[in-house]
Amino acid sequence: MNPFYSYKDKKLANEMIKSLGIENIKKKSFRELSGGQQQRVLLARALCATKKIIILDEPITGLDPTVTREMYSLIKEINKMNKPCFIAVTNRNLCKRPFFDVIEDLSKKDVKTIVLREKDLSEEEYYEIAEKCKEICDRNGASLTIHNFIDVARRLGIKKIHLPYPVFLKEAGNLSDFESVSTSIHKPEEAIKAQKLGVDFVFAGHVFVTDCKKGLPPRGLEFLADVVNAVKIPVYGIGGINEENITKIMECGAAGGCMMSGF
Repeated sequence: MNPFYSYKDKKLANEMIKSLGIENIKKKSFRELSGGQQQRVLLARALCATKKIIILDEPITGLDPTVTREMYSLIKEINKMNKPCFIAVTNRNLCKRPFFDVIEDLSKKDVKTIVLREKDLSEEEYYEIAEKCKEICDRNGASLTIHNFIDVARRLGIKKIHLPYPVFLKEAGNLSDFESVSTSIHKPEEAIKAQKLGVDFVFAGHVFVTDCKKGLPPRGLEFLADVVNAVKIPVYGIGGINEENITKIMECGAAGGCMMSGF
């Protein structure tokens, strides 16, 4: 048994500490903690040890009613936390139904955000579609991310932007008015540089074979794992991802996956 913890081990431990809200007690002795705090620490430890399943044997024994309710609420949050996270990336040319019908459906699904990609449009054409998509997403309480067109995002008051890597490098110092900035990378070194420039998360791909990159070999799961291990920011796999292979993406340590035609 290795007596030392790796960078990956420490990163995971800090993520669990933050997720379970115990950052303020991480330097305290276990004996000094209350019953509820001890249960949170034990849950964090268990989550570091397994990604599959945790069996809780009488988890509320010795806890008062208030802490018991907090414990059950915490367990619900853990279930949500471990659920695969999807980001929807649009391509209206792949839609078999009217595009705005698809956006309407996506805005009601449990996705982190909808990235309005549509790379073939001019800025004004994109603006017209983005305006309608914003109306749909606002009505349904969904998150919309603008792709590439920074001025369109600002004109519409949309605070989330996803940029191609070269555009991000050029504009990185001029994006402070956005709540969320992301970019697409194809090398671990690009992810490291993007992190240094303040990006919130990255798309890494393409992971699997996909029609969008016809004829280009996929970079694979090993590439994705290398990106995840290279940075502290969330990494989302992209390229050929669906509900059948998302588990492989999560096993690499990714925060989730991007889907274009799987919704």
